[in-house]
Amino acid sequence: MELLEAIRESGLITREQLDSINILAINNNTNRSKQSSTARYLVSIHNNPICSIKKIPQKSIYDIDLAMELQKKKVSDNTLKSPKFLFRYDTDQFVYLIEEFIEGSSLDQVFFKGEMNLDQLTTLLCSVLEDSLNLTSDGQEDKDNNEIDQIISLIRQLDWVEEAKQRLIGDIQENFLTLSSAPQLVSGDLWLKNMLLNNNHLYLVDYDLSHYTRLPWIEVVRLVHYAENNNILLNLKSFSKFLPDFDHHFLKMMFLVYEISLQSKILDLNYYQTVRRNLQAELSQIYEEYYNYVPNLHEEIQTEESHFPISDKYAQLYWHSEVQQEFEEGKSILHDITLDETATYIFELGNGNEQISALRFDPCNFSAMVDILAFNIKNMNGETIFQMNPGDGIFAGTAHGFWINDSIKVLSLKMIPN
Repeated sequence: MELLEAIRESGLITREQLDSINILAINNNTNRSKQSSTARYLVSIHNNPICSIKKIPQKSIYDIDLAMELQKKKVSDNTLKSPKFLFRYDTDQFVYLIEEFIEGSSLDQVFFKGEMNLDQLTTLLCSVLEDSLNLTSDGQEDKDNNEIDQIISLIRQLDWVEEAKQRLIGDIQENFLTLSSAPQLVSGDLWLKNMLLNNNHLYLVDYDLSHYTRLPWIEVVRLVHYAENNNILLNLKSFSKFLPDFDHHFLKMMFLVYEISLQSKILDLNYYQTVRRNLQAELSQIYEEYYNYVPNLHEEIQTEESHFPISDKYAQLYWHSEVQQEFEEGKSILHDITLDETATYIFELGNGNEQISALRFDPCNFSAMVDILAFNIKNMNGETIFQMNPGDGIFAGTAHGFWINDSIKVLSLKMIPN
């Protein structure tokens, strides 16, 4: 009812048209915490899009006023525009932001379809950054910004030897002026999936995380980092003009610490533990390359409680014992996997005393093409009670994959591994 009231109050449609509208809900809250959960709706009449609506909790991690400020600043940008803001509707629990609907392909889709090569994409992104990293506002220069203090605080919490932590903290403090700038307004989520190409115009369609920062270059490192995770091999050197005059390994380390902190506010606790582990493993690796020193206090030990594997490449099998119950990290097993060879992996589920009603298998936690040749379930006596042969087609349609001969070909996407 609130959604309909927001549409009616906006004046975009007449009372008579209310009976003809169609509302399509787009759920993007997978693994999100309650404080970061949002919803987006497409409103149309007779299949003609009228507007897009974003629903945001009043008590959330987002600064809605800053998001609207950034949106208004970018409406007239030459390179990266934003949809026109149309109406805001507030209730006790939620804010409804109504904006122009933009139809188009995200930049990663444009790249993968071959409509833009890597050099063209890099050139376009440089133009985007020229516009996006120069948004300042009166009165923000004196605003206290403790991002570097937050980064240092999180470094102190890492499971590293004290010498390693102090070495990184000391270098950050010593180069504070080089790493910092006057506060700038950034989207906080500038990555390829959030930029849509429509009739040769580029639009930024997600700016919930808008904030003022003295470290605007983190936007650049983040953009390149998640493009690389999606097999789009942007080179950070191509964006050097937007970065401090500092070693890129060092900037990546600061970004990863910042990202660990950011994701703790966005993700639900169970999923965050996995994401943090991956980010911290990458942080440790870059630290070792930069300082030629292993920072870890000790090797991580796999325990029954942690469900963590030793390596950073693994498959994960979830189970639950109640119908309609949701999968959770506490009922899952991680298993190290090897690359470029066929292997058999054995997962021991539960304690042997509970009935298992559903399974979910994530073949790997990174981008890859996976062949699944067989999938068997055995009881505690080692007797096979279920056997799935790929040719049977039992799992067809449940994975991002397709069938070839006697195996399942599954394309695993790092951001959506299941």
